Amino acid sequence: MTVDIKAIGIGLIVFLLIGSIGFLVLAFTMEAGRIMLLPLILPYAGAAIAGGLTGHHARRGKIFSAILLSCAIAVGFGLLNFAWSAVGMPADLGGLKGSAWVAILSLPISLLLCVGSALLIVWKQRYTNT
Repeated sequence: MTVDIKAIGIGLIVFLLIGSIGFLVLAFTMEAGRIMLLPLILPYAGAAIAGGLTGHHARRGKIFSAILLSCAIAVGFGLLNFAWSAVGMPADLGGLKGSAWVAILSLPISLLLCVGSALLIVWKQRYTNT
């Protein structure tokens, strides 16, 4: 199996940027006393976008690259949870142990989002003329 590290890096950077934007927007809206739905969806949308970009930019091993990206994104979800509890915001699974559980439990959804969007990109590249 070949893995395209550059494509995984691009996907991971995109996920961390979009997840951080969602983190900041959610932190500032919670301070104002209201919670919006968009910042809660942004990390998941970032995982899907990152998987699609990895599938698009990988030269070989597109699906395997998306699988490895989803593992890194699961760790990213754990890091976002740890950062959320570290700044003093209420978290159900706070601290280091809780963030490890978040990383483990977010692996299936990150697999679904990353591999699903990479499969859509591979299908589009294979069966259309673009």
